[in-house]
Amino acid sequence: MSVVIIDMDGVLTDFTHGFRTLANRVYGVPVYSQVAQPTYGSQGLGQDRDLTQEHIGHLWELIKRDPTFWFELPPIENPRILIEVGLLCLREEVYFVTTRPGVLAKQQTERWLGIYCNIQYPSVIITSDKGAIAKAVRADWFLDDLPDNVHDVELHSPNTVACLRDRIYNQNGHVGPRRIYALADFLEAVNRDETFTRGEDGKRR
Repeated sequence: MSVVIIDMDGVLTDFTHGFRTLANRVYGVPVYSQVAQPTYGSQGLGQDRDLTQEHIGHLWELIKRDPTFWFELPPIENPRILIEVGLLCLREEVYFVTTRPGVLAKQQTERWLGIYCNIQYPSVIITSDKGAIAKAVRADWFLDDLPDNVHDVELHSPNTVACLRDRIYNQNGHVGPRRIYALADFLEAVNRDETFTRGEDGKRR
C-alpha cells in the first residue's frame, strides 16, 4: 500500500474561479478560472490589476468567515477522474493536505470530497508545512500545484516522489521530470507502483 498526499486547490478544485466569483459580487470584476490564471498569488488573483491589495485582503476576510466557500468551489477536473481519486482511497492511504484558512475549512473540504469523489471518510489535514507532513506519514507520492511546496517535500522527505501539477502560473518553478500534465497520469503512476517495499531505513526498494 502506498501513502499518497494530494493538494486541493489547483489540483482538484478551482479556487481561482471561486475567488473571482466572490470578487465579481463585491467589486464587479470579471470571473476566470484557475487554468487561465497567469501568475500565482495576489498578482494572479488581481489579473490586469483590477483588484488592489486592500481588495484582496478584504476578500480573504470574507472567505475566512464563510462556512460554505470551500465546499462550494467547482471542481477543476472532470467527474470521472474525481471518482478515480475516490477509488484510489480504497486501495491506498491517501491524505488531502491543504493550507485553507477559515471557519470549518476542514469540514467543508471533507464534504466536498464526499460529494465529488465519493469518499466516505476522507483524511484532510490543514497545514502549510507539507514537507513535515510528508515526512511524518512517510509519503510515497505527493502532488501539488506550487513549486515551493514540492521543493519543501523534496527537502524534508527525500524518499517521496514529489510531483508538480502543471499550470500556467507555475511555469517558472522548475521541478525537472516530475511535472504532471494530467491528474490521470499521476493516478496511473501511483497505481503502477503498488509492488515496491521499504527497507529498514525507510527507502523504497
